[in-house]
Amino acid sequence: MRRGLRGIIPGIGVGLLPLAVLPVLAVSGPDGAAPVGADSIGADSIGADTGHPLVPPADAASTPHGRGDTPADGPTYLIADLGPVNRSGASGTATATLRGNLLSIRIVTHGLAPGLPHPQHIHIGGSHSCPAPDATGTGARGQVRSGDAKKSIGAIAVSLTTTGDTGPDSSYALDRFPVGDAGYERTITVSPTVAAELRGGEGVIEQHGVDANHSGRYDGAARSDVKPELPEEVSNSAACGRLVTSPTAVPVGGVAAGGGGTA
Repeated sequence: MRRGLRGIIPGIGVGLLPLAVLPVLAVSGPDGAAPVGADSIGADSIGADTGHPLVPPADAASTPHGRGDTPADGPTYLIADLGPVNRSGASGTATATLRGNLLSIRIVTHGLAPGLPHPQHIHIGGSHSCPAPDATGTGARGQVRSGDAKKSIGAIAVSLTTTGDTGPDSSYALDRFPVGDAGYERTITVSPTVAAELRGGEGVIEQHGVDANHSGRYDGAARSDVKPELPEEVSNSAACGRLVTSPTAVPVGGVAAGGGGTA
C-alpha cells in the first residue's frame, strides 16, 4: 500500500497546502470531499458504463476510418484533433507513428487546468467518437463523467503516462501524467491487438481533469465514478479526439523511448 496524500485530503496528515509546495505522493484510500493537486493516485482502470448516451453512434458517412491508405508492411501515421469537453476550453493535436507494435506519440494541448495533473488515455471501442463540447452528463452541474463517455469512446487500452507502465492499471497514477499544458512525448510498446485497432482508426484520445470551480485544485463533494476516493473533477473529460490515419509522416520530433509496459 502506498503512502497517503499529505496536505491534500483532509484527515490524512496536515491540512491543505499550496500547490507549489505539494510533494508527489500517493493516496491510500477514500476520504470525504478532498481536493487533489499534482499527486500520485493508485492505479485503476475505467469504471462501469453508466448507460448515459451522449452522442449518437457515428455512421459510416460521417466518421472516416482514416485520411489515407497506409501500406500494410510500412509505418502507420496517425493524427487526432483534440476538442474541448465539459466547456473546458482545452484543444490540441496528437500525432503518432506506429511501426509494428512501437507507438511514438506527441500531444500538444492548450487550455487544460494549470498546475494540475491530467490523466490521458487511448480508448478503443464504442463508436470511436467523442462527446460534444456542450454535452450534458451525469456529473455535478451536468459534467460529463468517464462512464458517460465510455459508450462512445470505449474502454482504456493505453495509459499515456510519462514514465513506467502504460497499461489500464496505470489509468489514474497521477504522479505519472503531464501537469497543465506541459505536453507529452513518448515511445511505447502496445499489444498486437491494439496496434491493429489503431491502424483501423479505432483509437480515441481522451484527456481528463476539469477544475470546474476554478479553485486551483481538484475538489468538491462529488466523487469520481472511476475512483471514488478522488474528487469527480479529476476524472471528468477535458479534451477528446479520434486518431485517424494520415497518408504522410506526421512529425513527432524528439520522442524519447519510454519504459512502458505492453498495453
